[in-house]
Amino acid sequence: MKIAVFTRGESDLLKLLSLHAEIQVFDFDAVPCLDEFEAVAILGGGEAEPVILSADTRIVVEAAREAGKRIFTEWCGSIGGIYAANTHGTVFSRMVYTADDGRMPRGALLDDRDNRYISYVFHDKNAVPYLAFGGHMAKHDILDEIPSFSPDVWTFFRNDPATLICGFRLCNYVQARFAPKARWDALAGLILSHLLGHEVCVETTAVVTTDNPVKKPEELFRDGLAWFENASILLQNGKNGVIEGLRHNILPGGEQLIFDTVRNDCSGEVGGAYFFDWLLHDRESSLIRYKNLQSFCFGKLQVKDGPHRGMMRWTTTAWTTCYQDDVARATLGTLLQMQLTEDRQYLPEVCSALDYLLQTTGTDGMRISRTDIPTLSPERIAQLAAQPADFPCAHHNGYYMAALLMAYRMNGEQRYFDTALRGLGTLMAAFPDTVREHSETQELCRLVLPLAVLYEITGEEAHKAWLYTICDALERFRHASGGYLEYDTGYRAARSRTAGDESSLLADNGDPVMDLLYSANWLPLGFAAAYKATGDTIFKARWQSLAALLSRVQMRSVDARLNGCWCRGIDLDRMEAYGMPHDVGWGPCAVESGWTVAEILMGIGLGLHLHMDE
Repeated sequence: MKIAVFTRGESDLLKLLSLHAEIQVFDFDAVPCLDEFEAVAILGGGEAEPVILSADTRIVVEAAREAGKRIFTEWCGSIGGIYAANTHGTVFSRMVYTADDGRMPRGALLDDRDNRYISYVFHDKNAVPYLAFGGHMAKHDILDEIPSFSPDVWTFFRNDPATLICGFRLCNYVQARFAPKARWDALAGLILSHLLGHEVCVETTAVVTTDNPVKKPEELFRDGLAWFENASILLQNGKNGVIEGLRHNILPGGEQLIFDTVRNDCSGEVGGAYFFDWLLHDRESSLIRYKNLQSFCFGKLQVKDGPHRGMMRWTTTAWTTCYQDDVARATLGTLLQMQLTEDRQYLPEVCSALDYLLQTTGTDGMRISRTDIPTLSPERIAQLAAQPADFPCAHHNGYYMAALLMAYRMNGEQRYFDTALRGLGTLMAAFPDTVREHSETQELCRLVLPLAVLYEITGEEAHKAWLYTICDALERFRHASGGYLEYDTGYRAARSRTAGDESSLLADNGDPVMDLLYSANWLPLGFAAAYKATGDTIFKARWQSLAALLSRVQMRSVDARLNGCWCRGIDLDRMEAYGMPHDVGWGPCAVESGWTVAEILMGIGLGLHLHMDE
């Protein structure tokens, strides 16, 4: 069996073809005699724009096609009677399997990361579609009903019995981590089966695995910490903060784009991870990085005088914006360090940041989601402080409450305790109907840490009951793997199934999706704090179970830029990065240096310090 392949460079599909047939590779402008070949493949997915064959090459390829030789084209602008009208982006969208051939369920959803597809015109009247561009699809895995897709959104189809056409860049689908991988392997099997004339089963090896043998929490911590340096997250060893992480966008060749934004929260959280490395291992290099990141947050991002004294700037771009949750997490590593060591160097700066937030906190202990200097007049500040914020949202206020309580333990400032108690009381009074951003699960996860700190301070049974109420409610969403699933009673979250903005990973309650950006990433620290406060081994067991699951889904790859981190979305049934990709910036493959990786590492670090791994 001989196949002529027109392409440039290596690719996943080319390697698969070479395993199953004798192939000869030609450049796109070659004009070979194709008489000795039984099939022809045009693999254009390594090119930035759709391939257009020269007239001479097109003549020999068309002659082969008309002679009945089997043809497959990928990212090729024209073949037979069809040609490209234009191309469209797919990054926030999904493809739908429309065939009923047993390769995968009809209506199955497939994600091709950050790609483009060709909109063809003049399809054959007997053309058969396999994949169609579905756009925004608010389902996790399979559509209940398949809409009627017009031919201009067909992305993979058989135009005639001899001609199979793929209108997007597919040839490096393994490198680009298309998901679910098994479905893309099945589609690759369809391509090979067409070209070879007999059925072929394809099973490739993933370049990044998220279903791995369990390792000890100490190893999990070590590998996660190494990612910050290997992925070039630190800027000048932390002196200029850290970058946000990796974007959801994975280009068709396998390159994952970066978030180069420098944020206060990510910088402070990564600093916290380095603090725990120093605490556990007495590593001088980690202490230096922790100190550099502290200095960056409190020295370069904090306003030192004037009416906004104490404000911590959100990012180096959003210079006049202040989110209280982000400020709280930027100070979290320092607050934990002050609980566990005698160092109080940055206590005044932490208190200054919290004092600024208190100015705009409502009478119910809650604060609106953010403030911005251009719209924050003295009159507006007075107004916010004089009335309830009426915003019982743990996403925006839970860690703010925790920061107030942890600072109270350091300086005894009664305002901090009173505001935190009032705020947590407001949240618990609203429970379970707090204001949700992404899910009900998220709100529960955000409350574990502040309630644990509250009970550790007061020892009151009522506060202990709050902690157990939240943790017991959370157990309803526990998956057999040890992870916690997204759930949202009534689908009331602001980001539920949205398009063109931030979006929850949750389509339907019961979906096997875990969110490590907004939900389960908070739990290692929350469970460790709960164990520290109560001594109850149930929290130790939950920490251990979650640590084991996190070690399984910790990304492992020969690419050091990916090895050791966690992405946002994991399908816990598949143990694969897979979920609705509709979020405007933070889809399933996004990796947040602070929110995700550092928060997990701080929780693992505290657990190791408390010997919870025993």
